[in-house]
Amino acid sequence: MKTIILKFTKNFLGEGTFNNPEFSGINHLLEQFKFGVSFSKNLSEKLHNDLIEIVDLSLAEQLIKFLGLLHRLSLSPENELLSSSDMSQLITDDSGRLDTVIKHISDNYANNINLTQVADIACIQFFLSIF
Repeated sequence: MKTIILKFTKNFLGEGTFNNPEFSGINHLLEQFKFGVSFSKNLSEKLHNDLIEIVDLSLAEQLIKFLGLLHRLSLSPENELLSSSDMSQLITDDSGRLDTVIKHISDNYANNINLTQVADIACIQFFLSIF
């Protein structure tokens, strides 16, 4: 199993780009992303190779490919919201630590991962109190 996490802001192409009418479908999709979105297995399989290949492209090609993926996802009627609550994350100085933890979990999901290990990776202290 390989995990690819694409982190981006809504304005990654410039302020207000997705407010233009030609991007209304993508804008709607980006709003849905805040609640988590699940796509059909069929669509996921169709887009799988494009997603895998994106990491090996130049930055300009990554943006173009990513915009194409967003467009294709926005056209799909086969998606489902995962939550009724906004799950979007604010970008903070700690985002890099979170990325490191997510990568560690993804790389070691088949092994036992304990909280102390994850805390060490994230450079935080872990305290357990039992009452």
